[in-house]
Amino acid sequence: ELPIGVGLMVLTTLEGDEAKTEARRAIDRSGGDRDIIEMITKIVVYKFNSLNRDEVNMMLGIELQQTRVYQEAKAEGKVEGKAEEREIGLQRERALILKLLNRKLGNLSPQLQARVSALSIDNIESLGEALLDFNSLADLESWLNQN
Repeated sequence: ELPIGVGLMVLTTLEGDEAKTEARRAIDRSGGDRDIIEMITKIVVYKFNSLNRDEVNMMLGIELQQTRVYQEAKAEGKVEGKAEEREIGLQRERALILKLLNRKLGNLSPQLQARVSALSIDNIESLGEALLDFNSLADLESWLNQN
């Protein structure tokens, strides 16, 4: 039984079924350490370059969810999803404020619509409250000039 680091170095020199067997043993000995599992996976991917990562994971008996690549991709997807949700929410909020302004003050010019659409989320929320006190387009223009 070689230390795991030395075993990984030896793995790089093995071929075929011997490499597969030793890789599986190393995974068993890893104790679930994701860094070690990821290193083993990378070594085997390079050794068996005709296989894709999923095939290598299946060959080694690794659940895809155990790999760091999967964990990182999942985390990135969550971050991107949240950012996309925020952007969609902001677009909806802007559209609602524009509808309310059009209803209260009449049709806004394209220039005023563009200025409202360019507001940050904080300013859109402030405008949503302020518009309740507007009586004319001049009130909106004054608010926009101040914010």
